[in-house]
Amino acid sequence: MVLWAGLLVLAACLLVALIAECLDPRLGSGLVVPMSRRDKLRRTGTAFFVFGSVFVMVYGLAGWRLLAGPSSACAAGADWQSSAPTTVAYGFFPPQATCRYTSGMTGQLNPDWVASSATASAVPALLAGAGFVLAWRRRRTERRSAPPVAGPATSDAS
Repeated sequence: MVLWAGLLVLAACLLVALIAECLDPRLGSGLVVPMSRRDKLRRTGTAFFVFGSVFVMVYGLAGWRLLAGPSSACAAGADWQSSAPTTVAYGFFPPQATCRYTSGMTGQLNPDWVASSATASAVPALLAGAGFVLAWRRRRTERRSAPPVAGPATSDAS
């Protein structure tokens, strides 16, 4: 429950930050801090790196056996010898597989909460990625439209 509450608060904060980045509020408000485009790009890049890393870590822990070999995901990582379970169905998003054991019973490779946590951790990463792309495009547009910086005056009188 604490994990879901934390994930919900995190996604809400990122959504508010993304909306603020899209609307690009004017200076003068008490909540708007003057910041250059480079600083905004750096801030959103850091958020994207952190949330993207968390997503990759959670997804990697949940789906490492699927990524190693989806058709033998249920038997990976153990010494089953001749009675290895078979993978009946698998999916990469969420990282889940249905395993059939030699007794005929079936079971899930990952508990449902693990698969949904891996999927839910993609939401903050996608929001931060959208903010990063938006900040990058705005900075690129601003740099293209800025007049060229004049350098020191030189004379070629020779």
